[in-house]
Amino acid sequence: MIARDGSGPSLTSLPGAVALSIVLLLALTTLLTGCGLSDFSRERLSVEKGDHGWLLAVEPDEEFSVDLLGSNAYPDARWAVVEFDPAVLSAQGSEFEPPRFPQVAEDPGESRVDATFSHFTFVGAGPGSTALRFELLADDARIDIARYTVEVVDDSCAAATAAVANRCGGDGFTYMPQILSADRYAERFPMAPDTTTAVRLAATALHPDARWRVEAYDDAVVSVSEPVALGPAREEGDYGPVEWVVSHTFLPEWEVVITGVAPGESIVRMSLEADGVLLDTFMVTIVVEPEAS
Repeated sequence: MIARDGSGPSLTSLPGAVALSIVLLLALTTLLTGCGLSDFSRERLSVEKGDHGWLLAVEPDEEFSVDLLGSNAYPDARWAVVEFDPAVLSAQGSEFEPPRFPQVAEDPGESRVDATFSHFTFVGAGPGSTALRFELLADDARIDIARYTVEVVDDSCAAATAAVANRCGGDGFTYMPQILSADRYAERFPMAPDTTTAVRLAATALHPDARWRVEAYDDAVVSVSEPVALGPAREEGDYGPVEWVVSHTFLPEWEVVITGVAPGESIVRMSLEADGVLLDTFMVTIVVEPEAS
């Protein structure tokens, strides 16, 4: 099963026929039971850090959430909301989710296993439009920002944006990548020799020109390509329909390809810096074993 948080082997690392069979089986199960569709349609609009720049549409008294991934380089940093119009939005509360696992010795720098999350809930208060802006602070310095435009309208399903509640139909406003991404930090990922998987990471909104770098890996176990700049997945202002397996971020993205070389384990470490300041880190433990195929 493919979990909501993207855990488990990626479909890109599986043989094509197996991956296709899994997708078809999941689709068939959903159609036959109807339960998946029912649960899906009740989910409210939820946006993440990678959705920076999007136009969101909700109705008066409609609830939505903003769930922001922290920085593994600054485990105690928290996101804070710094701007919105209270005549348009009402803040309902916030929650800080610490890492689910303790810090371990092989973490790069001061990072932790599993990134922290900051969760915010809002409700449409009255018709209008407002900027909704957040900042991530570490040691009184801004590490990142996230900004959205929120419109409160009579009929959000008719708004000119895909960022609406799932009850409006379509694929819903979500992205569940079938490759390794930032929220899979510090996982153990199985691979077979001569197979590949990709790691795709976005730059920060505060430093969109910053590039991810590969810091370390065991070349006897894996080979790792240099990061390739993919650019933003969308042009600014493109709020059209989304697909849940296709990135819809306005942030520049970087991708590296990991290839299994020989049985063993290797920690792959990456870092994101701007002007000599460490912004974030990423690590994954690749386990190369013949039976992984």
